[in-house]
Amino acid sequence: MEPPGPSTPTASAAARADHYTPGLRPLPKRRLLYSFALLLAVLQAVFVPVTANPAHNRPAGLQRPEESPSRGPCLAGQYLSEGNCKPCREGIDYTSHSNHSLDSCILCTVCKEDKVVETRCNITTNTVCRCKPGTFEDKDSPEICQSCSNCTDGEEELTSCTPRENRKCVSKTAWASWHKLGLWIGLLVPVVLLIGALLVWKTGAWRQWLLCIKRGCERDPESANSVHSSLLDRQTSSTTNDSNHNTEPGKTQKTGKKLLVPVNGNDSADDLKFIFEYCSDIVPFDSWNRLMRQLGLTDNQIQMVKAETLVTREALYQMLLKWRHQTGRSASINHLLDALEAVEERDAMEKIEDYAVKSGRFTYQNAAAQPETGPGGSQCV
Repeated sequence: MEPPGPSTPTASAAARADHYTPGLRPLPKRRLLYSFALLLAVLQAVFVPVTANPAHNRPAGLQRPEESPSRGPCLAGQYLSEGNCKPCREGIDYTSHSNHSLDSCILCTVCKEDKVVETRCNITTNTVCRCKPGTFEDKDSPEICQSCSNCTDGEEELTSCTPRENRKCVSKTAWASWHKLGLWIGLLVPVVLLIGALLVWKTGAWRQWLLCIKRGCERDPESANSVHSSLLDRQTSSTTNDSNHNTEPGKTQKTGKKLLVPVNGNDSADDLKFIFEYCSDIVPFDSWNRLMRQLGLTDNQIQMVKAETLVTREALYQMLLKWRHQTGRSASINHLLDALEAVEERDAMEKIEDYAVKSGRFTYQNAAAQPETGPGGSQCV
């Protein structure tokens, strides 16, 4: 008997070959990975559609605004239904504001038995109820209407009862006092107004007010007349000075200032224009408005002249011309000097006064009869 060789299978080997099961062999690693990936894909396809948008499963009131209809919120009087805005029912329900996610309208309020309808319910407004006549709604307990109280024999009705406020009563003594006070006030006010009107008419103040309305009121009502009053005082003092031989000629007795007069005896327009030209170089720019207000121009007139003048330096000259045309022949260099002193521009006043005398166009009053060695009390170089 030959021993089995390597190429000849034995009986036991043949038997094992007959019982071999291919399915029990271990799977390769690559096939195991493919199977795991396929399982994940199946799970994702099953569960993701259900959980991708959980907002659809929540109540409409809990949905975020961005999950509302793409066209925007529903208007007042509408609600959201199946992605569309639908109207509420007239007299049954309503919505008072625009909304993103209300799935139904709000039912209208039904008035209680002790109240009546003041305003009926519509699709945008709820029912408004009020208490019946003879009752009122207390602020502390608005759900119940209470009967209005009555005034006693010793009281008088101050205010009547309304659906929202109870009747108010006061004692007859207090009522009589208030009634008398009202009568006195009603009598005194017309009397005071009548007396005031008579005083205004008597003093002629109404003419000044009428002129102020026509020409425009100034900030300081007294400033318009300050220059004229000052000049009147100086002229009165000068008249007294002429009769007083002990006073120095050319000076006023009251103020000690001298009045300038034209050399030719006539206050011509050319002489004033000559001084106006010099003022633009001497008077500081910051004082122009105050000076013109002091002379009597209104703020509107000042601004109009400035707007019409192209060159800034010419503005003061044009405003002075406006003042002269408005004042007429009564305008003089003395008005201008008084106004400069009133706005505390004394240095400019002295320079203009000195310039006017040295120009030969103006001289001090009475200087022709008794000339002085100097031009005046103060000069500025």
